[in-house]
Amino acid sequence: MIIQYIKLSILELLNNKLRTFLSLIGIVIGVMVVYIILSLGDITNVAVSNAAAGGKATFEVIYTKDKKNKDTVFNDSVGINFGSENKFYFEPQDTEVINEVEGVKEARVNYLTYSPLTYNKITLNLTVKNYGENYLEFYNTELLTGKSIDDYPDSQKQNLVIIEESVVKNLKISTNEEAIGKKIKLINREFTIVGVIKNRAGINFGEQMILISSKAYNQMFSSNISSITVQVKDGYGLEEVSKNVLTSLNEKHNYHNSKNGFVTKDLSFITEQIKGITGALSIIMSIIGSISLLVAGIGVMNIMLVSVVERTREIGIKRALGASKKEIQLQFIIESSVITFVGGFIGIILGILIIKIALVLLKLEMPINLLYVGSALIFSLTLGMIFGYFPAKRAAGLNIIKAIQND
Repeated sequence: MIIQYIKLSILELLNNKLRTFLSLIGIVIGVMVVYIILSLGDITNVAVSNAAAGGKATFEVIYTKDKKNKDTVFNDSVGINFGSENKFYFEPQDTEVINEVEGVKEARVNYLTYSPLTYNKITLNLTVKNYGENYLEFYNTELLTGKSIDDYPDSQKQNLVIIEESVVKNLKISTNEEAIGKKIKLINREFTIVGVIKNRAGINFGEQMILISSKAYNQMFSSNISSITVQVKDGYGLEEVSKNVLTSLNEKHNYHNSKNGFVTKDLSFITEQIKGITGALSIIMSIIGSISLLVAGIGVMNIMLVSVVERTREIGIKRALGASKKEIQLQFIIESSVITFVGGFIGIILGILIIKIALVLLKLEMPINLLYVGSALIFSLTLGMIFGYFPAKRAAGLNIIKAIQND
């Protein structure tokens, strides 16, 4: 019986294509907007999580004064205490210990310091990192223009530098391409820019970075190891491997039972804060989108009321032939529900399409959230039932004789 009513509702809607189209527009737009808003919150969370993790199966090991104090770990993770003490917590041989841990693909020490860069009377304070062999590949860094330092002979490498695109902007250089070949000074030593890389994945608090060869770095700066980056083999869990690495490293340095020692770089506080903000914004925007859906539902109700008036004689004849009030009421409720359900379905399809395009442009991967899809369709169906109830009740309550006599 329900299926028969659905078929009748579809035929009725097809007989009034313009009215049906106008009814659908509000529902389609409302559902699409709500789906996009919720998905944007998810996209933000994925982007933040990828940024904090470097966008691949890697983790960074750092030294901290208190392994159990979250604030201390966080401060050391973001480098707030960098340079406050000049101690050699890491050893180059630590990578050998780490590489023996099952699931570790490769481990590399990170040398970095802070130094002023000068170009054309502009001075920037930035992070200087030691460029090791195959640096860009290991750290999954995108070269936007120019060449890698690896592409040059050893005799030239010590005078070359690669800079982030943010450095190009702050040096007032028009384009990344124009930066190639420019001369910059680092502690009164001249370097030639040979490449521009994309800004680092991660939360860097506005820090800017440049890369110089290992030879140049060792000549100019101390060889303090700031951290160790570890790549995890495919098929191994990041959490399990990182736990085993920390155990091996802390035991080697006799930090296993001490307050201080080695931990994984922890930016979860920031990611949680950002996710909390985006979550709150998503809720607010979803409420606004839901209001637009309610307005669209009122539009459906108005059109259904018009439909009741136009079909008064039809309703009277059906009642005279034995149709009950409940059957008349059910028919109109189903008709309004079909409108909102179809509108919700189309809105979801358009929303998914837009989100997929956004993911391609942002170079992110995220599955379709079936919870959003199901919730949107159920909400759309419920909306039709709610706003179709009053027109349906009015149709069922028509006087049979007056309805038949209606012209």
